[in-house]
Amino acid sequence: MKICIVGGTGTISTNLCKLLASENDVELTIINRGSNKEKVPVNAELLIGDAFDVEKMNALLDGRFFDVVIHFVIFDPHQAEKSIRIFKDKMKQFIFISTVATYNREGRVVFDENTDKNNPFSLYGRNKQASEEIFMEAFSREDFPVTIIRPSQTYDETRIPVSVKGKEIYPVIQRIKRGKKVLIHGDGTSVWASMHSIDFALGLVKIFLKEETLGEVYQLTSEESLSWNHIYQLIADYYHVQLRPVYIPSSVLALSQKYDFASSIVGDKQYSVIFDNSKIKSVIGDIPLTVPLAKGIRMYLDNVENNPLLQITEADFDTWCETVIERLTQCSVSLAEVL
Repeated sequence: MKICIVGGTGTISTNLCKLLASENDVELTIINRGSNKEKVPVNAELLIGDAFDVEKMNALLDGRFFDVVIHFVIFDPHQAEKSIRIFKDKMKQFIFISTVATYNREGRVVFDENTDKNNPFSLYGRNKQASEEIFMEAFSREDFPVTIIRPSQTYDETRIPVSVKGKEIYPVIQRIKRGKKVLIHGDGTSVWASMHSIDFALGLVKIFLKEETLGEVYQLTSEESLSWNHIYQLIADYYHVQLRPVYIPSSVLALSQKYDFASSIVGDKQYSVIFDNSKIKSVIGDIPLTVPLAKGIRMYLDNVENNPLLQITEADFDTWCETVIERLTQCSVSLAEVL
């Protein structure tokens, strides 16, 4: 089977490439800009190029034909249109990796493929939605053989889900490790669904060349739901320290001029999410869970502790946390006087 992956070195796609490269009956081609060559499996073919330069990509792919193309790096409808022009008649199945961020989270807990979209807080989600529409139109108009997959947050050994963060994950880990207070949105009881990229890969490969999946949209998410309090407690337990959470309303976080919490918290993490995966389970069977979140967090923390390159500090985020926590404490004292 000839498989082409566009991207291939990110959080969600690296473990898929490793899985496919380990299969004897797979010829794997990876297309990207070549900036993370060390992540490309040694027995995979790497083609370096701009995935959205139509003329150069057509030249690069001249004479090639793939069984399956999986595209991880389409983020807007213009890129979707270009990808259709590039890969039309060059594959049997085109898999577009979209996102559950397309959904409007307000007033819902359980989500399936028919849940209302147009997330008002996530431009990323709305652009992915517009891209989906381009692909579905191409399927209807010209039988472009697309399958759309919507993952939830996917993580690996280099990053895990956290609540209030700056640019990086490690500064939050560092605060917990040092026994400092950490900010968690809401009261920490909303539940979240994160899927390890190993399990995402194991599920995704089961839809390859399934004719009934063409022109269809599927969620592929973890069915394991943990609260943010539980997630943070797992981190604290790893370091054998006391978790010291400080809770802050999501609506207050949205006022930040420094970080975009309107997208990451208000439009996403503040809500409890439970995904109904009935549709994709009718095709692939049970959703893989070889790496439960508790295990995945340990894998990440083991990796961080043994890899100084992942221990990226963020002094301005740390200072910001201290200031916000101090002000919240002052507000709580003042409120307590009148409650």
